[in-house]
Amino acid sequence: MLSLYLLLILYLTQHILTDQCPSTNSCKCSSDLTIISCTNQQLTDEFFLNLDVHFPKSTIVLNLSSNSFSSINSLANLDNLQTLDLSSNKLQSLPANLFSKFPQLSSLYVQNNFLKTIPNTFNEISNINLDLSNNPINCTCQLKWIVKWFETINLRSPINCKEKDFCADKKNFLHITPEQSQIVYENDSFTLKCSANTKVFWTLNNEFYSGASDIFIPRLQSNHSGSWTCHSLNQNRSISLHVLNTQLNHFCQSIQMDTSKGYFYWPRTLTGQTIQIKCPFGSAAWFEYDAHASYMCSKNRQWVDLDLSQCGFRTNISREFDRILSHNQTNLLSKLVTYISKINLDEFQFDDIIFLIDLIDEEQSKYLTSRKNIEEISMLIYRLTDFILQVKQHFPIIKEYQSALNRLRSILEQLLNITNHSWVYVGK
Repeated sequence: MLSLYLLLILYLTQHILTDQCPSTNSCKCSSDLTIISCTNQQLTDEFFLNLDVHFPKSTIVLNLSSNSFSSINSLANLDNLQTLDLSSNKLQSLPANLFSKFPQLSSLYVQNNFLKTIPNTFNEISNINLDLSNNPINCTCQLKWIVKWFETINLRSPINCKEKDFCADKKNFLHITPEQSQIVYENDSFTLKCSANTKVFWTLNNEFYSGASDIFIPRLQSNHSGSWTCHSLNQNRSISLHVLNTQLNHFCQSIQMDTSKGYFYWPRTLTGQTIQIKCPFGSAAWFEYDAHASYMCSKNRQWVDLDLSQCGFRTNISREFDRILSHNQTNLLSKLVTYISKINLDEFQFDDIIFLIDLIDEEQSKYLTSRKNIEEISMLIYRLTDFILQVKQHFPIIKEYQSALNRLRSILEQLLNITNHSWVYVGK
């Protein structure tokens, strides 16, 4: 008899508990206990395991949005539940028995989560309002059925997977720009780009940020600092972004420079950091990989150690000089004479002249030291000088050009002093 009383007490206790608002400050209930709202409370999966949390059996609308749930497997059955809002959480999956646990469910909101797939048991349900937007759904062959299923339900916002995407026989790729971590400053603008052949989305510090492939931030703030990750299928790429306060005087000012290897812009940079920029005209002849220029911001807030060695030249003639230099460690001057004698000298640009004089200077210095073949080398340098003086361009107005010609004149004077040959400009 006592056992029957105990069972009756237990039944009444459970009945009472399940017919009242959860005894927690995280939830609010309507007077008739049909609408329960536990939104924006930073709740985690442990919330469902709390003995003080019991949703009334009368619950029709349950709002659990804007929390940190990664799973709802422990959410108790609710026979009368019609609307379930799980948007803006961290859900990575949905239980296969979702519609068995909530047989009256007609509206499900799971936008802004991390769902990559949908249980195939959902295919049996047609009378449902569903919002799946901003989820990294994988367009795999196993999920191809959802295309037809979406036609039978009320889908609030379509996902980007098309039927032709699901069994695409192509290698997946993922590329982000910029490729390396960045140090940037408050109020500057910044752009992140992600390229892939599947749907992508961005997270900031493991929190969903955007379902767009490109992100433009017009004015950076300190809360933009952290790890930015682009996700695509089972791949992801990340960079670290550090947003600094511009009031701090620990950085090099931004500068721009126009060089023989292209235009470079170096952003404001924290002291002690080295910035790398992709070379605008590709790789130098000797370099076989993706080329980058680098510049270091010293502790004295000065830019030092500029390195453009990996970068290719912007003019065709200089690029050919570079190719000859990379393939011919000997007879360089002879190769240059042969090449220049075959081209139109009117195609020479200012950068080409400076580069050629630099090469002459380097070669002359090597041979002056050894005095080996100095007569032959002198004749080649005289010939190259003839070519330079035949270029009909308006370079004389450029101070650097005058300085280079003065170097060339010094080279000629040195050679004339140690050889038996005289030199007279002969022109064409």
